[in-house]
Amino acid sequence: MTQQQTQPTPFGTKETRLVIVRGNSGSGKTSLAAELREQYGRGIALVGQDNLRRVVLKERDTPDGANIGLINLTVRYALDHGFHAVLEGILYAAHYGPMVEALVRDHRGHTHPYYFDIPFEETLRRHATKPQVDEYGEKELRDWYRLQDFLPSRVESVVPASSSLAETANLVMLESGLAADSARRDAGVLLDEYDSGTWEPADVERAFAEDLARGRLSGSQLRAGLREAPPGRLTDLITRATPVFERTRTDDTTEKLRLALRPLLDKLASLP
Repeated sequence: MTQQQTQPTPFGTKETRLVIVRGNSGSGKTSLAAELREQYGRGIALVGQDNLRRVVLKERDTPDGANIGLINLTVRYALDHGFHAVLEGILYAAHYGPMVEALVRDHRGHTHPYYFDIPFEETLRRHATKPQVDEYGEKELRDWYRLQDFLPSRVESVVPASSSLAETANLVMLESGLAADSARRDAGVLLDEYDSGTWEPADVERAFAEDLARGRLSGSQLRAGLREAPPGRLTDLITRATPVFERTRTDDTTEKLRLALRPLLDKLASLP
């Protein structure tokens, strides 16, 4: 893909989610992508610039590199086939900006671009904790570093150095809708397993479900219920669902999650 503007080519669906993570080497992009996969599970594609450029193509980073088109095609293919996707890499604005902005423009679903705005000294410190610390060092990191290399459209949310990996991952999961989507999916999985007899909740889990089922399923109600919740898969699900109700501002998102949880809780509680 060259730097020429392309005609809009829509991809994905209104339900797919694309997270784009850009920033300098050592800023935490790959760690964030891995944490999002860990929290979400199957169904999310990780598209790493380094993997496609350096491993698959073994290509230098140039303005018209073949990897730009390969990244573009990979992201679009994954989302067209029902996966969510996380694209991560340095992705210099001068080289990759038109391609990234075309992804933002063309995606039919929810797109959330982020930029790690990390001082050079902090990227150097973070690099020292990486497995490939001996592959390159301060000189290379300094050569690669670009200060605040934002996209021209300035569509990205900025992640500061003060945001920890856990804080950033939780924020992205909530803002992107991945947290709500994974909780809805897993509520359906638990209900199917309960109906098929492959999951049998303990009596204390049934009692927990009954307490929750009698309420409206609000963030405050779920948070209060978790204070004395028994260990188990239901509690794990409610723990992940609670922040969605507490911090999501979209009524449609919370209502869809409520509709996914309600049949599970009612059945466990044996409520009509």
